[in-house]
Amino acid sequence: MNRLTSREQFQMAYREGRRVSNPLITVHARRNGLAQFRVGITVPGRIGGAVVRNHVKRRVREAFRSLRVVPVGVDVVVVPKDAARYAPFPALVGSLQELLGRVAEETP
Repeated sequence: MNRLTSREQFQMAYREGRRVSNPLITVHARRNGLAQFRVGITVPGRIGGAVVRNHVKRRVREAFRSLRVVPVGVDVVVVPKDAARYAPFPALVGSLQELLGRVAEETP
């Protein structure tokens, strides 16, 4: 899994990308012009302290790894919502799968 690493990459996804969301997750996605996808995960401070945020981030990262289909040529920023902290893992995977499917359809 390739990652978004710089602040500028995250900012471009926020500014230029499409936003789709559901009760667990918000996804910002934009075309990157590459033959690969890149992922960035941002967990807001309102979800909890550092330990809780890191736990949520690890769960989202693992949910991403378990997906079979990911859009190629897209930068994706995943922002978990408060409900993602308590969501069962299969619900998290399903939520992410649904949003990535919508991103693949809607991203020009």
